Amino acid sequence: MGEWEGAARTPATSVNSGDSQDPGPNNKIKISTRLKSEDLLTYYGKGRRDFADHDLSNLNLQQADFSEAIFRESKFVKTDLRGANLFRTDFGKARLKQTNLRDANLSRAFFNYANLEGADLRGADLSYAYLSNANLRGAHLCGAHLTGAKISEQQLKMARTNWAVVSRDAHPSRCRAGERQGGHSRKRAGAT
Repeated sequence: MGEWEGAARTPATSVNSGDSQDPGPNNKIKISTRLKSEDLLTYYGKGRRDFADHDLSNLNLQQADFSEAIFRESKFVKTDLRGANLFRTDFGKARLKQTNLRDANLSRAFFNYANLEGADLRGADLSYAYLSNANLRGAHLCGAHLTGAKISEQQLKMARTNWAVVSRDAHPSRCRAGERQGGHSRKRAGAT
């Protein structure tokens, strides 16, 4: 039998234009494969790296290692990836709304056109990550390491940040008092 036997293959319908369920005349309907946490971990452990266009929402994947995996156009809404190793992982066009990525290793990760709205990235290592065109509206970047990250001033204005952003000695415990939406300290963040 195939590698996918036993996996939760419940189709999750998604539409190209965001989270709307109305396909409209110019939109295509995609069927995403839904995986359970244990199946995803098993497949990755056996060497599989391509999980493009999968529905991985609401999963508990704390401390998991998915370095160099491909999650292009996958859905991670409200997924718990705290402390996960996501080094050089491809999240291009992925939906990570309200995903918990606190203290995750996202160094050199690719987030082009990803939706990180409301994501918790406090204390995450985003050094040299590619965040161009990513939606960071309301994302918590307090204490995140952004050294060398490809991110714009406009994106930082949309995120929740403070002075601890990209500081090598930043610690999330210092975030709460100075955390704010937008702000004027963005040049210190090393934005490009």
